[in-house]
Amino acid sequence: MLINFLSYINSFSSAHEIVGGVEDRFHIHNLFFNTLFLLAGISGIVLGINLIMKSKRNLAISYLSVFVLAISLAILELVLYWSEDWSYDPVVPLYRLFFFLWAPSIYLFLKVKLSSEVLKITAKELLGHYFAFFICFFGIWYLSFTANNDINSGNLIFLVFDFIANSVWFKVLFLLLYFVGMYKLYVKANSSLSRYHKKYIIALFVYYMHLIGLLLVRAVLNDEVWFVYIASYIFAILFSVFILFTALVIFFDERVLVKSFISKKEEESLEDSGLESEKGMELETDATDYSHSVQKYKNSGLTESMVAQYKNDLLRLLEVDKVYLENDITLDKLAELLDTDRYSASQVINQEFDKSFYELLNDYRVQEVKILLNSSNHLNESVIQIAYSVGFSNRVSFNKAFKKRTGMTPTEYINGVKRGFNS
Repeated sequence: MLINFLSYINSFSSAHEIVGGVEDRFHIHNLFFNTLFLLAGISGIVLGINLIMKSKRNLAISYLSVFVLAISLAILELVLYWSEDWSYDPVVPLYRLFFFLWAPSIYLFLKVKLSSEVLKITAKELLGHYFAFFICFFGIWYLSFTANNDINSGNLIFLVFDFIANSVWFKVLFLLLYFVGMYKLYVKANSSLSRYHKKYIIALFVYYMHLIGLLLVRAVLNDEVWFVYIASYIFAILFSVFILFTALVIFFDERVLVKSFISKKEEESLEDSGLESEKGMELETDATDYSHSVQKYKNSGLTESMVAQYKNDLLRLLEVDKVYLENDITLDKLAELLDTDRYSASQVINQEFDKSFYELLNDYRVQEVKILLNSSNHLNESVIQIAYSVGFSNRVSFNKAFKKRTGMTPTEYINGVKRGFNS
């Protein structure tokens, strides 16, 4: 009997050690994954700020930055939830508020990028897209200033907020409706998209469908506490993947995001072959207009005073606003900025500058590159990155444009500048 009692004590002690070991391992695993997600969230914040800085010359990027910042803040809040060192338990989690920034931001990003014209999103349209977000924001503000005994099931504000913030099925429908809108934009612009932009949009759609699929399963299993917990981890993983994917795209070739998604067939064929003719270098699509300017503008309705005014406005756009830094600038967009049509804009450029549209842009771009290369702050930067920053879309067109205007290759020019600094 004594032997049996000792055996029982022994087995209990061993079981306790096993449980203790499991708890220790769980704590280590939890700490490990929380650290990874914390790094992902912080990286997303940094990436979002970087995108905001790039959005000064590219409106679409500002919407992408909103999405990146929203999912980054959601990751950081989830880390606070999972951390054993923090007692974070708000009445309403902020990620339920951030949710309503996801779909509208991606939709507006694609809408601007897939437009062939300069697209301006009005304040009314923004309010419409982010209406659910503002409702949740107001709801959280209302709850925070209202005593618990003042909130009841018959309170209309509470009912609306509770439905929008907590109904998973409503959120599934919300994402689906925006996906339909995005898909329509893609189908409409499909024939004008370059191959790498098509791949990027398809990858974005696949990612977005994963969010919808996970949220759909979450709605079906809403009463299963274990799946709700697992789903939050899967969401954090998906968010982290998007942050990593976007960071890699920017690191290896930011043109995929910065450059206009709409490209003419001539541009795609030139980029595929890596060749441009001297007459049509850097996609000088209005070169034909330039070569036949005498015949084409003979019956033009522009007066001399109008031409002079447009020329002054154009010089302001080039020298003050520096529109040539935008690598998605087109003759149509420039004409809109001048408040005229593309043919009048082309006539002013051809007659007053004796150049085609892209020749004029490249003059300013090359000059900007020379200014940057002559600065000691940029001397050690990659020349192709500098070229991209001033509006060039590919290495071949940049090299040809630079040599045509300076009589030397970029490398030869840099070597000369370095010798000047060292002397």
